[in-house]
Amino acid sequence: MDENNHMESEQSQSYEYQDNSNESQNRSTEYRDNFDYNSGNQANQQQVMDTSPLSMGDWILTILASFIPCAGIILYFFWAFNKNGNVNRRNFCRAQLIIMGAILIIYIVFLAIFGIAIIGEVSHY
Repeated sequence: MDENNHMESEQSQSYEYQDNSNESQNRSTEYRDNFDYNSGNQANQQQVMDTSPLSMGDWILTILASFIPCAGIILYFFWAFNKNGNVNRRNFCRAQLIIMGAILIIYIVFLAIFGIAIIGEVSHY
């Protein structure tokens, strides 16, 4: 009798274990569904992004756009922060804006240093 009771208890434990595993699978499925729902927008953005290489004409237009006063900088900002545009153009425009900003800061520093020196010399006459 003891052996039969022991066998029945083992079988009931294995059923309980299987039931618990089904519950954990359901929980992981629920979590995965929720995860897919929350991260679904990021997957759509990556699919919309254009990763094709730019043609030579596109590169020429991109570089020539920088020569247009004010509008060129506006275009570079648009291309640099546009999420649906070409990745290569976006990275190029970001790099160009960083370089333009660094050159502007260096220009202002030199203008301030040499401007003060020139004004100091002129005031002696």
